[in-house]
Amino acid sequence: MASVGDVNAKRLVVMLLAAVGGFISSALIYIALTKSVDWVWHDKGDGSLWGEAGPPIWFAILIPVVAGVVVHVLQTRGALSPGPLEGLALEMISPRHYLWFLGAIVATMLGGLALGPENAVLVTAGFVSALAGSRLTGDQDRIVKWTGFWALAGLFFGAYLLGGISVAGGAEFSAQTVLIGLVAAALTAIILLVVRWAAVRILGISGGRPLLWLIVTGGAMAGGIAVIYHLITGETVSLALTSGEQMVGELLALGSLGAIALATLAKSLVYIITLSTGFRGGEYFPAIFIGAGSGGIAADLLGGSLLVGAVAGISAGVAYLAHPPWWGAVILGLALGFLFGGWAAVPISIAAALIGSVVPRVDPPQQDKLPATQTSPPASG
Repeated sequence: MASVGDVNAKRLVVMLLAAVGGFISSALIYIALTKSVDWVWHDKGDGSLWGEAGPPIWFAILIPVVAGVVVHVLQTRGALSPGPLEGLALEMISPRHYLWFLGAIVATMLGGLALGPENAVLVTAGFVSALAGSRLTGDQDRIVKWTGFWALAGLFFGAYLLGGISVAGGAEFSAQTVLIGLVAAALTAIILLVVRWAAVRILGISGGRPLLWLIVTGGAMAGGIAVIYHLITGETVSLALTSGEQMVGELLALGSLGAIALATLAKSLVYIITLSTGFRGGEYFPAIFIGAGSGGIAADLLGGSLLVGAVAGISAGVAYLAHPPWWGAVILGLALGFLFGGWAAVPISIAAALIGSVVPRVDPPQQDKLPATQTSPPASG
């Protein structure tokens, strides 16, 4: 019979392995996904698939459609994972379901649809915690939360290594910047409210179940919006497609009110479609792009700093989706303000996060309250 000391030592080893496994695997998955999306979609010219010319029109329409077919097959022949409107779900995921879940997210992101890698990180944490939990009894909930925490830390570490999810530091604090921040926060929250309202209405068509015609139509529409945006502005289709957190700098570099507004509108429309038609991935990273764009619009209208507007918009967007209590919004605003704009941006970021957290968030109804569909349930795996 094992002694108490042996049991505690085993628990400590398993928890340590879960933390290390969650951190490393999540960082690697984030880096791999981000680099792959960059190679396929972003016209950086440094060994990317299309070089400086960017993805051609046919590619921007065809690949989202193909991604829709792939995601549908994975959801109906493998396992149906939580949709992006359901938020950041953290639970143990069995090995037989993990590859189906991850595959749907990878197909969505490589297909150029506007969802981020954070859900790939969380399903990986669920997989790692399931492996760890199989070695212990009675600690499953603690293992899931512990592994999830270190997986999110791995995500931010991966983002730091790539230099992504960032705007330049050096914000200045003044009455004007406060006004810009407040307007940016309100605009971001309103846009995201409209996005989620529209997405929930479209989701009602399928009742939350996978429909091939809907996801394929969604992919075609997303590609079509990106092509229309490209033909009107001459900018790359990638500003409308992909989760966009890596392109915040390119967005703000557009400079003018009209250019930033068009890019933000195109991303928002693609975001609505991607959230509601059956694709899989995280909803937070596209909100970073939309928040930065809203901040750029506010700064241009008020004649002030794009940086301050972007920081406030990002903080409001993340807080709107997370909807934390007031003290959670303060912590979130402090962290995001310091990360994106330095200490001078922190008061503005906190105020923006508080605004985002109090604007009502539109959520889908419970699964059993959604309208019935003609689609039979997918296989459980």
